[in-house]
Amino acid sequence: GDLQDCDGNNVPDICEIADGTAEDCNDDGIPDVCAKGGFVTLTTGTLPPAGYDVPQTFIIDSAPDATGTVAITVEAIGDFSGPLEYLVLEVNGQDVGNLFVDGEDCGNDALVETIEIPAEIFNTFALEGEIAITIFGSVAVDADFCPDGMSRITCSYAAAINGDCNGNGLLDVCEIASGIADDCNGNGIPDECEDEGFADCDGDGVSNFCEIANGDETDANGNGIPDSCESCFGDLDNDGVIGGGDLGIILGNWNTNNPIADINGDGLVDAADLGLMLSAWGPCDP
Repeated sequence: GDLQDCDGNNVPDICEIADGTAEDCNDDGIPDVCAKGGFVTLTTGTLPPAGYDVPQTFIIDSAPDATGTVAITVEAIGDFSGPLEYLVLEVNGQDVGNLFVDGEDCGNDALVETIEIPAEIFNTFALEGEIAITIFGSVAVDADFCPDGMSRITCSYAAAINGDCNGNGLLDVCEIASGIADDCNGNGIPDECEDEGFADCDGDGVSNFCEIANGDETDANGNGIPDSCESCFGDLDNDGVIGGGDLGIILGNWNTNNPIADINGDGLVDAADLGLMLSAWGPCDP
């Protein structure tokens, strides 16, 4: 019927999850296989034909927000040959378009038509708790006209869901929930996938933010840089003085990402690092 079937195998998602055929590690009602990569395709499977006063409705519970245009595709075999015979498509009771205006009666192959909805409008519908996609016939459409009549509704879009950033076949949200992956800043992305883009003043492969958040480093002045990196900020050759030797290291690594010379840990040795060194020029504080 109108139960969600994201992979189009004519077995409702709820059944595949219940019998263990499909995994749903984050309990959002969408099998993990449909959610990987941040793209979802949800379909009803084959439904009876729609007609006047004979609607067919696809209910999507807890639909993830769309990040791009949402495509709603309807396939149908039915009573569509006359100029006043067509299907109406509604989302949560709002008319979004007509389908098969120039159709045919009882074709051997299903007619296929897609209507696109902007992400911001779809997401407004999602705020209502569920998405109800309904098709029904104009006054002239007889649902029983074609012996082999049918309909199918498919909704597909790029979604704001956790993908599989490290390509290991497990959803990010599941790795984080199970403890397989750390997410110290709570943004839903495993740390291993974004530490490279975070400042890492000591070059140990763990971002400053995460070391401080995890309690592995202290940050007494709250500037986001572990105190251990500021004991003598800029003394790159560890001689107790910020001077010419340190300047030479900076210049020798200019425009590289060498963590030894990248004083502020932003991934580039540049004027920002030079400025920090010059501001601390002289002997290190005892």
